[in-house]
Amino acid sequence: MILEMIKHITHNLILANETIRHFRRQNLHAALGTMQTLTKGLITVVQSFMNEEELQAYELDMDNFTVLLSGVMNAQENEDYVLIADLLELQIIPWLQQVQELLIANATFGMDEEQANYNLEGIRRCDASLAAKLETHVMPQEYVIEPTSSGLFTLQVTDATGSYYFHSNNNPVLEGKLFAEQYYSIDYDHYVVFGLGLGYHIEALLELDDGISVTIVEPDINVICAAVCFGDLSWLHDNPRVHLLYDKDYTKLLNLLDEEISLVIHNPSLRHVAKPEIKIQLEKFFISDSGKRNMRIQFQNNFRDNVKNCTRYIDEIREEFEGKNAIIIAAGPSLDKNVELLRNKPDGTVVVAVGTVFSKLVALDILPDYVVFLDAQPRLYQQIQGIETCQVPIICASTACKRIAQMYQGEKFLICQDGYDRAEEYANRNGYMLYKTGGSVSTIALDMCIRLGCKEIAFIGLDLAYTGNQSHASDTADAHGTDADDKIEIPAVDGKTVLASRLFVMYREWIERRVAEEKGKVTVIDATEGGALKKGMSVMKLEDVFKHWTML
Repeated sequence: MILEMIKHITHNLILANETIRHFRRQNLHAALGTMQTLTKGLITVVQSFMNEEELQAYELDMDNFTVLLSGVMNAQENEDYVLIADLLELQIIPWLQQVQELLIANATFGMDEEQANYNLEGIRRCDASLAAKLETHVMPQEYVIEPTSSGLFTLQVTDATGSYYFHSNNNPVLEGKLFAEQYYSIDYDHYVVFGLGLGYHIEALLELDDGISVTIVEPDINVICAAVCFGDLSWLHDNPRVHLLYDKDYTKLLNLLDEEISLVIHNPSLRHVAKPEIKIQLEKFFISDSGKRNMRIQFQNNFRDNVKNCTRYIDEIREEFEGKNAIIIAAGPSLDKNVELLRNKPDGTVVVAVGTVFSKLVALDILPDYVVFLDAQPRLYQQIQGIETCQVPIICASTACKRIAQMYQGEKFLICQDGYDRAEEYANRNGYMLYKTGGSVSTIALDMCIRLGCKEIAFIGLDLAYTGNQSHASDTADAHGTDADDKIEIPAVDGKTVLASRLFVMYREWIERRVAEEKGKVTVIDATEGGALKKGMSVMKLEDVFKHWTML
């Protein structure tokens, strides 16, 4: 009886959270439907604890819960849908969870053999080989199944990176729905999900749209075994919209990545990847994809204003770059070593600065020819704060913080980036070139100088590493030390090693690929005097670069 009641309360908790979400989204038809089912379920809970001898032993104050339930029903009669959602969230759910935790503490949990056999047979019908492996497989002790406060299971894994959970310890179904809503798009009818877990997030994705198909890639048979033994995989069985791939060597995943797909990465599953080269590749995708998703509305907001406030397009100044040498000033800590040498640049050199160093250069009275801005977040405005009247022309990516172009009083150029649909459409409609961002302002500055026809390009301040435990040069907008946990040891330009973040590694690798594409056409020089070693770039001191350019 106790295990049966745990399952019943679990179902009620799921319904309660669904009802709250529907009411707060003003989806009244769906909310009233789930509310009706929930009410019946809650009444059953009351009756069971009052009438069942085994449950009566818990001596719960059912009169108090009856009062709470009456409050919900009164709000429903008054059609006060805001109050219903609040009462469910603040009173009913906490009470159910408290009872659930009490029941769980006194229950013995184990594998539901009937459910496990049902799951195994479902897998057998679509992959007999995998089913045969699962039949004899025993999960090691590093994989632990735990009941959550909602009565569902979660998975805890201990590996080289530590111990961590694959799903919420509170309500993994609700977590799965939030996950699915984040990644669902009407533009896709097929998704590749990396990471099975116990399947909550995948089931939620399938429920959102009955017209989509999902391929699940899971490299760890222990995780699949956990899902079979302790999950409910009824959504997988005989479902032509779902395909589970056991991909021990990651070969199937790599083949899928070559296709045009919507890849969805379950982050705990990403942490669990054993092969470093695969993990790094997936981490790069995850970081980039997360940034785009989290900034989607901000991108649209900025784009709308920037196309109005930037009165010229970057293509118009091609003649100022074509056939000339350019210095790109990045904001790495090594910039402090040679920034003063910019006063001695040869005539005809084009100087392009990233926005992060703009205020530093103005304070030094070393004015660049152009300043580039990329970041979409409002905090980017601090890079021009107090120097809005400066007349150095600026170049704003179409999705860059809109306040830059709104407030800056000098000349403003727009640059549209490849890979953003609105920018691509705008550029194509107006006959403009598109530029690759590479994810950072230094990378888009490089692509810009290449596409505008520069002969040679030299970087300073492009550390892409924590030189001297600093991420940026002094007196720049982002100047600060770092105690970042995510540090990787990489080769340094001086032949030693230096620490870098995964983002720095991503930018460096992008630059290396972009430089390789232009081999024999454009020379790119690293005059940073510190930081990471960049393949394909000539290493020179800035003063030697200037001597070289003077002699050309």
